[in-house]
Amino acid sequence: MNKITKMTKLVLILITLPTLLATAQKLHAKEDNITVEGVVQFASRPRGFVGTGNKITFYTNNVDFMKFGVRHFAFKIILGEDGQWSLELSPIVSTSYPLYNKIQKICQAYDKTNIYTTHYSEGVLRNRDVIGTTNLNNLIQFAEITPGSYPPNELNFEDNINVQYAPNFLWLALCSSDYFKNKTNNTMPLPWSMTKVNLRPFGFRYDYEPLSITFPIPKSIRFVRDTRLDLPEEQEINRPEVSKTTTRKAYTELLATLKYRKTWYPDAYIIGKYITQQTTNINGITIPTEFELETFDPEFGGVDDSLGSYKATVTKITSSQDGLKLPLILATLTVNDYRFHKMEKGQLDKITYTLDNTADWPDQNDPKLKKLFENADTHKFNPAYDRIRNVILGLLFVLTSVFFLTYLFFFRKIKSNQQ
Repeated sequence: MNKITKMTKLVLILITLPTLLATAQKLHAKEDNITVEGVVQFASRPRGFVGTGNKITFYTNNVDFMKFGVRHFAFKIILGEDGQWSLELSPIVSTSYPLYNKIQKICQAYDKTNIYTTHYSEGVLRNRDVIGTTNLNNLIQFAEITPGSYPPNELNFEDNINVQYAPNFLWLALCSSDYFKNKTNNTMPLPWSMTKVNLRPFGFRYDYEPLSITFPIPKSIRFVRDTRLDLPEEQEINRPEVSKTTTRKAYTELLATLKYRKTWYPDAYIIGKYITQQTTNINGITIPTEFELETFDPEFGGVDDSLGSYKATVTKITSSQDGLKLPLILATLTVNDYRFHKMEKGQLDKITYTLDNTADWPDQNDPKLKKLFENADTHKFNPAYDRIRNVILGLLFVLTSVFFLTYLFFFRKIKSNQQ
């Protein structure tokens, strides 16, 4: 009887084993990544003005810049499991502004800890097979590593002033789920504005509606001026997103951007509006296929007069189990690594080093990076010390003047007595 029972159990196990294995594979199978491809259009009002008085100009007055008011970019985004993502962005060739085509590709990837960003010019991509033997110092090739899930926007494209913000628009629309999942307040720097050397993008709240609970990218979002979010001057200067100033000039210019924000942006002013216009569903996830961000500025128009707009149309969505990868290192890169920042050592914001095309992205615990960090200069401009220095110099000037005048008085008196 026991033998029959054992045989029965064995048969049942053999019968159910394929089902159990299939269930186990399903439970442990890697989720499909979603690949989204499309086109971004950026349109801006022509502007070539020069700031006067308290007005701070953030845009070029180069005549060439105004040859184009509309620019187009092709993008490819891979959305991975648990909020990871990668992004590629390339400008679509513009015959009206050849200089614009020099920036050929921006690549980013978020690995749940850091965002890695690379920039390659046309020459790097065209000559990538001979990189390492060709002098490419005249071409733009640099990278950033930034901790956290909020993307960098300090990419210094002097020739393409709005190119650098197109990735941030795409991040907001498609890649921001991990950021919003972990948010504990409703404020963020304006995604389309510089932050490292600029206090203008702070002091705004966002009114936000998620597209879904499980994948909380925004369905709509408004960026609204909120003066309650302004900080005392010293705390504004020490915002973690802002680089520390090392000169009086830089400190003065940074304070000027704070004054600009407080002067030109009244409380409750809506400076930006994002909206999802069309969506689709893939793998049970709602993905926007048409979306737009409009920005405004009271100095150049009202809420109904857009200063600039980003519009995107998705042309292709697929799913696969291809893994997400960090951006390729195609050429020698100058890397600004913000993982080593001022909270760890004095007022240091970053370390800078180079990576050639044979290198891998370094870990934060890399001994060479740690040594570079330890030896880095942490000098910064301190306004308190500067005021003390000015007082001391002023006192020395007064004492010197008094001494000179006293000497001159007695010299003339002695000379007069001698006569």
